[in-house]
Amino acid sequence: MIATVACGLYISWNGPLLIPAATRLQGIFFWDLVIYLIEGLLFLLTGFQMRFAAGEVKSVPIDDILSATALVLIIIVIARFAWVFPATYLPRVLSKRLRERDPYPPWQWPFVIAFTGVRGAVSLAAALALPFALPSGEGFPYRDLILFVSFGVIFVTLVGTGLLLPAVVRWLGVAKDGRSEHVAEHEAEIAARREALDAALKSLDAMTDDRELSDEVVKLLRARHEIRSNQLPDSLNPRRARRHGGGSPTDAGN
Repeated sequence: MIATVACGLYISWNGPLLIPAATRLQGIFFWDLVIYLIEGLLFLLTGFQMRFAAGEVKSVPIDDILSATALVLIIIVIARFAWVFPATYLPRVLSKRLRERDPYPPWQWPFVIAFTGVRGAVSLAAALALPFALPSGEGFPYRDLILFVSFGVIFVTLVGTGLLLPAVVRWLGVAKDGRSEHVAEHEAEIAARREALDAALKSLDAMTDDRELSDEVVKLLRARHEIRSNQLPDSLNPRRARRHGGGSPTDAGN
């Protein structure tokens, strides 16, 4: 088991160096499909189990079922917030290098991460993994109740959190930060594309000086790189892009 985990960690870190890009792209879609099928099968199995679980828990008062579900929900929510905030800020408190590379985020960001702590396939798998009977032959105590409570927690976190998340995001103003981060990423992408084109033109000049390419090929390559460079906007701001004669952000992505 330990060797399997170690192998998975090694592949996750060194996979981009060992696996070609085309294979990684195909693998992403393949594993997404496999995960989707497994989760669908797991929820289907839970649906079958819930019929029997509902029949078994009829002996348990409904108040006890609701109180157990509410108690587990409260513990899950508190534990999620108690884990996310220290995991976000404590490493930056202890590491100056990390603070310089990645400063303290606003409190709204970890709050959204903690709020979206929904439960799903993993919780179902843990509940379904409980044995039906103990080694002594007796039935596993409260197995059906645990399964019923797990399903209730998953339903509340998925539906409740999913419906409340847009309101929470608007209340915290995180949508504005997301748009700013999206623009900053595109600005960095434009700058990286421009640097790559400048490096390509310099390399082309060196080839021209060494007479490794014919004049026709050099003119064709230079014209192509200059067209690509002119299509890159100086900014994602439409007014600045038009003022500098650049193309649209859509052109930069082509």
